Amino acid sequence: EKMLLYSDTLIYLKAISTDTPAYDALVSTASFASRVICGGLERQLLMRGVIAIGEIFHNKEPYSIAGPAVNEAAKHYEIGDWIGCHLAPSAVGVLEKVPEDRRCRTYSWFSKYNMPVVTRTGEVIFSQQWGLRWLEKRCECISEYAKYLNSGDLASCVMAARESGANEADATRQFYIDNMRRYAANNPKAKTKVDNTLALYS
Repeated sequence: EKMLLYSDTLIYLKAISTDTPAYDALVSTASFASRVICGGLERQLLMRGVIAIGEIFHNKEPYSIAGPAVNEAAKHYEIGDWIGCHLAPSAVGVLEKVPEDRRCRTYSWFSKYNMPVVTRTGEVIFSQQWGLRWLEKRCECISEYAKYLNSGDLASCVMAARESGANEADATRQFYIDNMRRYAANNPKAKTKVDNTLALYS
């Protein structure tokens, strides 16, 4: 398991082995990507990305990374005109072959979305794509996750909901939606990405 930073691009690598089959690595990657997207929004940063599975060459001296999975990720990661993470074809192939006894766990991280995709001509079209359920997953797990929260806006939001008897999941969902709207209000160029994302949750 490695994390690399290239300029404004964060790369997460999870090794596949006999102990960690590809579908388990997919879940680990989904969990990491979800934390990054949520953590980014909590700090007023918009994140988007892609998950690809395949061979990678990584070297420290000289610092370099290459391979089919890198090429596929580079081709796909900027096409989403939204805040989120989708699966490249290699990852879709792994998802569709998950053993029956692991399907519930693995599929709980993903859903098919009508994703806003930027074409080569710059046009935005909507296409059915497998994407990461980052917001849904955070809302589903917030009661358990809340005990790991340090002081901050999200922690305050969850504690206020808990003390008032309100639904913690609904309060969490609204917290991230409000953060997206606030970001778009302060950064007009991001409005389309935010609107496209919010349309998925309306």
